[in-house]
Amino acid sequence: MRVVDLLLGAFTLVTLAFSLALAPVALQRGKLPLFNRYSPPLVKGVDYISVEQARYYIDQPFVFLDAREKAAYEAGHVRGAAHWSPFEPTTVNPDQLKTATGLVVYCDGPGCGASSKLARELLSQGFTRVLVMTEGYPGWVSRGYPTVTGTAAGSGDK
Repeated sequence: MRVVDLLLGAFTLVTLAFSLALAPVALQRGKLPLFNRYSPPLVKGVDYISVEQARYYIDQPFVFLDAREKAAYEAGHVRGAAHWSPFEPTTVNPDQLKTATGLVVYCDGPGCGASSKLARELLSQGFTRVLVMTEGYPGWVSRGYPTVTGTAAGSGDK
């Protein structure tokens, strides 16, 4: 067997191995339209609500929690919402939430699992009225509902 044949065979095997290894990654990122988008599993004990229902709760004694990354929160969030990502340290004191009638949690929409993860965490801390706004911040913005930028409520009203 010639060296060229060995090298060609090895190159073919390595190329095939990389193709097989990278195929699932390409599929997970939604590059192929024949696959449905990821939808995080539902959390038992959590109510999933529409943006319109969430808009009703903004005028009630409910606390809105943005479960997205801090940079996304600062770029824009529901007016009055606090930032509490399940993946980052939070400055929210859970004891301050105890007086709320309920908590509305949101993230980047139906394919984002951060709101469900935070909802599960809140249930484990004893909160009983936890709602997840399934369309998330993009759904809120698309309806033209009030948003702000920055970290403090009231700054940069839109």
